[in-house]
Amino acid sequence: MKAVSAVFLLATYVGAERVIVPFGNGWKFKLGDDPKGSGAGPNQCDFPVNVTGMTCTGMETDPNRFLEDDCRISCCYDPNCYVWQQANRRCFQGGKNATCTNTTSNGPIPTNSVGGMRTKIEPYQTDYSFAKQAFDDSDWETISVPHDFMINGTFTNSIDIYHGFLPRMVGWYRKTFTVPSTFKSALLFFEGAHHFKEIFINGDLHSTHECGYTPFAVSLSPSQLSGKIELAIRIDATYGSGHWYEGGGLYRAVYLHMFESDDGFRLNEMG
Repeated sequence: MKAVSAVFLLATYVGAERVIVPFGNGWKFKLGDDPKGSGAGPNQCDFPVNVTGMTCTGMETDPNRFLEDDCRISCCYDPNCYVWQQANRRCFQGGKNATCTNTTSNGPIPTNSVGGMRTKIEPYQTDYSFAKQAFDDSDWETISVPHDFMINGTFTNSIDIYHGFLPRMVGWYRKTFTVPSTFKSALLFFEGAHHFKEIFINGDLHSTHECGYTPFAVSLSPSQLSGKIELAIRIDATYGSGHWYEGGGLYRAVYLHMFESDDGFRLNEMG
């Protein structure tokens, strides 16, 4: 989806057939991962082949991954990434055709690199208990969005200085709502959330979004609009893409767009 600003959408689509409302209140929040979660990265991520110090070809530089975890976990979530190497605050990643050997070279990847390789990509996990319909979130914290779940963490000297000595973590959001029957389609517009998002609607994995800085939309089908809608979002902020404090969570505004026709789907497809 293209980075269309919420200001543009609000100015264009407020009218008799389309209604946009703020969606920032009444969220439930849980700091930490689901009992079935990994706590950092996706559960299916494993790099059984150690390529530390090897010479790997077919690699590209990812300029925004400065730490080992940043490089490794971002590769975990990328279905096209099979190999990662990191050294001297530089990250290199390669696809299925990348090769690694025990030879030395004068290439761009330092010989003191650490890294790993995998041979297959597993599907995203879908059986989180926190994402299930009718999950009891009554003891979760009630918060308003925008929300940063890392800013109140414990400062620790051993944590990355570039992230303000605050630990990176996973957080979950849930919200139950309904859409009036006069509307035929709807979408949720998120101005930004950090970092990797897995979005569940009524217990099913709806979509994912990787970038922590770009907007994204979640479309709701007519069948999903009948009755209560249970939205659950797992946000993995255990890795980053900047040498500054990035925070974690739904740190920008969210809006609900409701349409009397199927415009919601066309808007989501067109960006």
